[in-house]
Amino acid sequence: MFYTGLTTSLCIVLLLYNIALRWARFIRHRLLLRQTAVGDLDNLGKTVHKKLHVKDSSVRPGGKTSSAPALSNMIRTNNVKPLIFGQPVLDHCGPIKINTQNSISVLSAEVKTAFGGHLPLAPTREYGGVLPKTVYGSRRGVETLLRRLVLGEGHYPNIEQITGLVTGVHPDPTDTSMISKVSVRSQSGETIDIQALLAVGEHFIAKIGAWLMSSMIDCTGPSQLGLKWLKAAGYGTPAAPRDGTLPLDGLRIHFDQKLKVVTLRFKISTILADRLPIPDGFRNIATIYNCLADWTLDDQNIYAQRVDGDFVQVLCCNWAGPKPPETLDGAIEFARSMRTNRPIPDWFFQFLDMLHEVEGTMTSSYVRVPPSSYVRYHKAANLPGNWIAIGDSVMKINPADGQGCSKATIGAVTLNTLLYSINLVNSEADTLSDPFGGFSERFFKVQNDKIESFW
Repeated sequence: MFYTGLTTSLCIVLLLYNIALRWARFIRHRLLLRQTAVGDLDNLGKTVHKKLHVKDSSVRPGGKTSSAPALSNMIRTNNVKPLIFGQPVLDHCGPIKINTQNSISVLSAEVKTAFGGHLPLAPTREYGGVLPKTVYGSRRGVETLLRRLVLGEGHYPNIEQITGLVTGVHPDPTDTSMISKVSVRSQSGETIDIQALLAVGEHFIAKIGAWLMSSMIDCTGPSQLGLKWLKAAGYGTPAAPRDGTLPLDGLRIHFDQKLKVVTLRFKISTILADRLPIPDGFRNIATIYNCLADWTLDDQNIYAQRVDGDFVQVLCCNWAGPKPPETLDGAIEFARSMRTNRPIPDWFFQFLDMLHEVEGTMTSSYVRVPPSSYVRYHKAANLPGNWIAIGDSVMKINPADGQGCSKATIGAVTLNTLLYSINLVNSEADTLSDPFGGFSERFFKVQNDKIESFW
């Protein structure tokens, strides 16, 4: 009798454990889909519904160093003929004559970043003993690569770039819930109005002749000019107050981390590269060593990375403190002064000291990082249904965490997912209902779930 009761109790415990385990896996899966872009990757490269074809173009204003326009165009190139409008210097954003083949490295995805001195273990076992490859390079090199992939080599002939400055947007006079025109000032100073048109489905063509929509994606970067354009066009003020909605003037919040960064850049000779005491070798890794402060102990970070072929950059940054040093000796002293839970390895100081051999090639730059800002479009009232924003035009965050490109990519992937969802919902239908009704609201809600944790 005793053993029967024990067996029954054990079976009940195992059953409850199995139920709890399955429920936990279900919740984890749902959270992964909602808060990351992992579940969206399979949809990349797929086109939208066969009835959802594009008659003309969509508009992406982009800043002079913004990667968001290129990312969003790569996502939508099979579905739309886009025009990129940027600053008048869009084609000349600094010296971009870079040998991309030599400056972009494809190496192990392991990023050696210590937190308070603690270096996390790489997920080698989860990847069968070998970590996947990823792309490394400086911001300038990666942006050059993106622009060449999108605008060069004839890979995407349906993308056209026009150099100019977007100055405003205009509501559709017959349906103010949509933007119909975008005003652009060309390099010659002439202001022209561009219609970006999408024709959607035979149902609408038969019913109203043509269903027109201007697809507007704000990729203006840190300037976040979209708020200015929307306000001038009369958007952002609700006809009747709703719980949780905000006017345009209440969307943006700020935080000034008072971050100051000095970057030292060195050209590493072949002889020195073979002698540097880097555990994995200079040629086999991009992230040499990063140490992020435990904020309860210190307010200083240091980064050492190989970028653009044989160039190394050492970044010293702090917040609410004095300006970081602009000399190599100062950087070494900066690293030694850091307070960490575990000491910085000796080989890293040896590495810094050996950079004296190429100190003559060193260049330095200093940046006082502007305050972070977050435009909470997901709380906006009365947005046009065909307006979205990605990248820094939505959220400008602390660059010390290296999340800017990931944030812009998530925005582009989110756009692709919502376009593909039209395909899934209507794949068997001969006609389409209005697929872009409330598109802006849905986009910002999904995007916010995935990037809010960055803030």
